[in-house]
Amino acid sequence: SAVFFLLFGVLFGIGLAFIAEKLDTRIHDQESAEKVTGLVTMGIIHEIDEDDPKVIEIDDQKSQLVERFRVLRNNISFSALDRQIRSIAITSAAPAEGKSTSSTNLGIVMAMDGKRVIIVDCDLHRPSQHNQLNASREVGLTNVIMGSASIQEAVVATQYAGLDFLSTGILPSNPSEVLNSQPARKLFAELSEMYDIVILDCPPCVKLSDVQIISTIVDGMLIVVSTNKTSREGLVYSYRALTQ
Repeated sequence: SAVFFLLFGVLFGIGLAFIAEKLDTRIHDQESAEKVTGLVTMGIIHEIDEDDPKVIEIDDQKSQLVERFRVLRNNISFSALDRQIRSIAITSAAPAEGKSTSSTNLGIVMAMDGKRVIIVDCDLHRPSQHNQLNASREVGLTNVIMGSASIQEAVVATQYAGLDFLSTGILPSNPSEVLNSQPARKLFAELSEMYDIVILDCPPCVKLSDVQIISTIVDGMLIVVSTNKTSREGLVYSYRALTQ
């Protein structure tokens, strides 16, 4: 009897594990993300301890966080030896998966490399980049697009040498139409002439129409995948929609 219940318990445990594995559709590792998209991983940013800063500090030159984003920066450069990348959009499948923090840190390490860099907050739904850079978002992208402010009036310098920032400005009721307007496309083209690198912090792909529009403007896109959080279905959906 004891043996029967032991075996039953073990088998029952295996059954639950099998069901849990089938129900768990999250991305757990690099190989899974590459398999479902067919894309190559450009960089791996390991989880940051709660007590450690999530944004690179102004005098930080040697931390592991800096080195990881330097690797990402270099891999982006090496991936496009036959063409010049001037604008990069960063998105994720869903909210709170690290896209804004990644945008900030990538901009910082690119500025460390002597480039003139600007980060543009294009999340006209739930912007957060201004919090990362301790800046106001009252005047920004939408103000320039609507003609109520010039680029010079809207762009602000950050505490990092070589890195500027353009916030969202006033949040419109029709973000997709604003981003797809001719004044918006003209603005992005002008920024690409003014700066060596333009980084666009996009909304997540749940706001798909916005990201699809931005994907037609930039030279390349990065999809941030958060292990044990990003869903397989969300990543596949995002990838397929962007490749269209």
